[in-house]
Amino acid sequence: MQVPTIIIDSCGLIDGRIEQLVAAHMLLGRLVVPDFIIDELHILISGESALKQRRSEAGLGTLVRLQTRGKIAISETTEPLPDTVPVDDRLLLLAQELQAYLYTIDQELIGRAVDQGICVVNVNSVTHLLQPMYFPGDRLTIELIKRGERPNQAVGYTAEGIQVVVDHAARYIGSSVVVECRKVHQTTAGRMIFARLV
Repeated sequence: MQVPTIIIDSCGLIDGRIEQLVAAHMLLGRLVVPDFIIDELHILISGESALKQRRSEAGLGTLVRLQTRGKIAISETTEPLPDTVPVDDRLLLLAQELQAYLYTIDQELIGRAVDQGICVVNVNSVTHLLQPMYFPGDRLTIELIKRGERPNQAVGYTAEGIQVVVDHAARYIGSSVVVECRKVHQTTAGRMIFARLV
């Protein structure tokens, strides 16, 4: 079976979860980081935004750790694409040329890639798919951390980051409580649980 090529963009490196996927042997393939992505990270490090500098340094750190791990080869590629072509366009052209997957969390880039028939590895989608299922009647313990949109509502989160909205619980903000799931609502951002105090 042919091993797929997976091109990683700057967002995928900066996000950092790719390290965990590689360590868990859940991302199998030849990982490719194009030279122009590395150049992009260096340009951002040299820029004026302190936040972009820190994030870009984190992305380069991810790349170095993956390169030195040696379990899956990380290689740079120097495809002859003109520097005048925007980075996202160059990624899409390269993915088409190599018939490669594209690893990114950039929603706009994902949309363009899908429109062009390029397979995308989106760790955010994987994260949502792997969230545990909750059903009406299930009980869970959560810490309530803030008020909800409606009076007397309080909001907390499961260990996986699923938002839980609890009716008549505002007075318990700052405490851990046992709640019972009433309804699970799917949104574009993921699941929300509506619950009541037990």
